[in-house]
Amino acid sequence: MERPILAHFRACLLAAQGKRGLVAQTEVEMAACEARIQARVRNAPQALDTARSELSREHGCLVLRVKAVGHFLRAEFAQARQTWAGTVALARAKKLNRDEAHALLGQAEVALLLEDYEAGVPLIEEALRLPPHRGCNRCRPEAMGRLALGRARRDGFSPKDLEDADAAVAQLKALGIEDDQERMLRALLLSLAGRGDAAVAEAEAVRRRVREAGQRLLEADAICVKARVAKEQGKLLPELGGELQQALLLYREMGYKLKEPFVYLYYGLWLAQNGKATEALYVLDQGLRLCELLDFANMTARILAARAGVARAGGTPLLLAEVEKRLDTFLAGHPGLPPTTRTAVAAWRGEVLLSPVAGRPPQPRAAATSQRDRAAARVVESAAWIQPIQAESVRLADVAEARFSLQNLADTPTSGRLGFRGVAIREYCWGQDELRVDLGPAAEMPPNGVAELPVDLAAGRLCWIVLAAKEFGGEGCGPTIDLLWNGEPHAMWSLGGPADPRRISVTNSGLFALGPFVRVPVAHLIFNPGSTRTVANLRVITSRPCRVEFIDPGSGRILGVDAEGNGSFAEVGDDLWNDCDADGFPDFLLPAGPASGVVEFWLYPRRQTGSGSADELIEVDLFLRHGGDWMKEAVDHIWGRAD
Repeated sequence: MERPILAHFRACLLAAQGKRGLVAQTEVEMAACEARIQARVRNAPQALDTARSELSREHGCLVLRVKAVGHFLRAEFAQARQTWAGTVALARAKKLNRDEAHALLGQAEVALLLEDYEAGVPLIEEALRLPPHRGCNRCRPEAMGRLALGRARRDGFSPKDLEDADAAVAQLKALGIEDDQERMLRALLLSLAGRGDAAVAEAEAVRRRVREAGQRLLEADAICVKARVAKEQGKLLPELGGELQQALLLYREMGYKLKEPFVYLYYGLWLAQNGKATEALYVLDQGLRLCELLDFANMTARILAARAGVARAGGTPLLLAEVEKRLDTFLAGHPGLPPTTRTAVAAWRGEVLLSPVAGRPPQPRAAATSQRDRAAARVVESAAWIQPIQAESVRLADVAEARFSLQNLADTPTSGRLGFRGVAIREYCWGQDELRVDLGPAAEMPPNGVAELPVDLAAGRLCWIVLAAKEFGGEGCGPTIDLLWNGEPHAMWSLGGPADPRRISVTNSGLFALGPFVRVPVAHLIFNPGSTRTVANLRVITSRPCRVEFIDPGSGRILGVDAEGNGSFAEVGDDLWNDCDADGFPDFLLPAGPASGVVEFWLYPRRQTGSGSADELIEVDLFLRHGGDWMKEAVDHIWGRAD
């Protein structure tokens, strides 16, 4: 008899979620609700009516709580705060102390993540003033631990803060509840107290225990706590590099994108401590781009300040001037940044964040024999990175199109010559982070057979090269065009034969090189023959686990995440931000045709345990939905090693 109510309740939760990344939270709430109902059904004939009444009274707050957690995990902080505030108001109106306390603590959690301790601490204090409620024994001691840390961050450390944290840990132990999160808070308090060795030891003990228990999310959290303590205490911990890479993989697998900027920050700082300025600046730049996508203001400011510290120590005045100007502009545009963030930024931007410890000398590479090996070697060793290293495009109406990415991996701005062998440049124009070039047959060739353009790139920046090859008619394949950087071949573009212009189709594919801790940017052109705009659904399946992030090329927003690269968006770690037709796959809007739209995604190949250090070829299959059927439209390959 209780099943219809539970089905309705589950539907309410899923509708409130609007996403699939909160499976664990939903299941916990569902299990608790189902247990209450079943207990009542067994105990009294009138239990079903009682359960129905309680659900109608409670599920409004619960749905709002699930919504708020969803906004929080997706780094939609303003929406999360607004939803938590609505939950507080509803719980007070219904006199539900438990839901009010949870909502107040939820509000506080958002404030603490944003370092807004002036707002977060009073919210926790208000929650603790509510009468104790049944069914949540751990809430009060957990709140006490968060209050102690928030108070110490806001007012400065006091011995009472550590005493309160110890009391919270003792209360949880008395209840038989694992106290790992509270011990992490205690490690941070020990660091604030200046007891660096004890803080590192506490964080490491928690990391080992949760790792043995298989608690993957807590393991990643413990690694980040350990890294923060090491930064605050100026400790050089050799093992942190590998641990932070593992934390990044764990967060990605679990779909906790809002935690990834912390890993980028601490890993960049760890690289700087080890004398690897170029790698540190690149990693920090990747974290900065993610923070900007998420609108994560306080972390954006911290990463900008960290880049300034590394640039100052690295002796690159041009880069330092650019980073300082960018930081000043950001701070001026965000006057509401909390005092804690501004204090940290002021300290970090003037700090020398690069250790004199020299990095390991570059390891000799085996001699490259094949054309593919030589191209991949040039990509990894050069400051300029052009991807894909091989591309092929079909022709539509005698025009072939392709997109290459050009990235400056150096910690200084760079200038160079982008060349095309065997063709003429008809016209070109620059857009925002984009260079469009029209190529055609060359009537007269330069002496070296290469047509060139000057290109300037800021440190760590990526721009897209959008190529269109025209006037290469005929039924067969067109020529192969070499792309050069400063006279050295970096990539090849092969023009294929004509394609069917009557259907929506992908018109290009490529071979990409993989480097350490570097995402692989992939762009495809999808041809729309129709005269109206249309929505295309697509998915990617990779031959080994890869995280696939689909990006809107216009705004840079994340449209969806496939954590495993298996073509599904309904598993742990997956997420959807743009699914207007509710079919479970990201939507891409194609322009009115006949014309091509752009689909962009980033690939992060997962490290394979026990796979050794040999290079490998990963196949990336791109599928488009035609009616109800999925059709493979293109095959890309990634060549390299995920280490």
